[in-house]
Amino acid sequence: MSKSSLATVTIPAHEGNYTKGRSKKIEAITIHHMAGDIGAVRCAKNHRDGNREASANYYIGSDGTICAGVSEDRRAWTSSSPWNDQRAITIEVSNNSGAPNWTVSDKAYLALINLCVDICKRYGIVPAYDGTRNASFTEHRMFVATLCPGPYL
Repeated sequence: MSKSSLATVTIPAHEGNYTKGRSKKIEAITIHHMAGDIGAVRCAKNHRDGNREASANYYIGSDGTICAGVSEDRRAWTSSSPWNDQRAITIEVSNNSGAPNWTVSDKAYLALINLCVDICKRYGIVPAYDGTRNASFTEHRMFVATLCPGPYL
């Protein structure tokens, strides 16, 4: 499995919930929120064990745990956009509050920053957020009608 050394847990995704291989070069990171404080491992297991046809490359819990799900060399099914999921590493982050702010804990936020730095260094991604789906940092809401990841992130 191709993954960050920052991931301390690995819960492989169900084989029917991702695409083997990628058709595009990794050039972006897409941030999502879990819409709850369910933790990295539980969210990964929900994706693995459920019939949701969903997955992510990484899950971050409120305690700062980083869990690897789908190997980086494979396309996770995360952002409702095959085009984006082919080019992006996707990260689900646990919330410590609900609507309307969807905040995350300081530990989750720091883990997210560290993971993004690691990914950018390894893939030569220049961090850029311009509010469009073509930037190197994107949000789930850029690809489907959702509030994810909320205003906090």
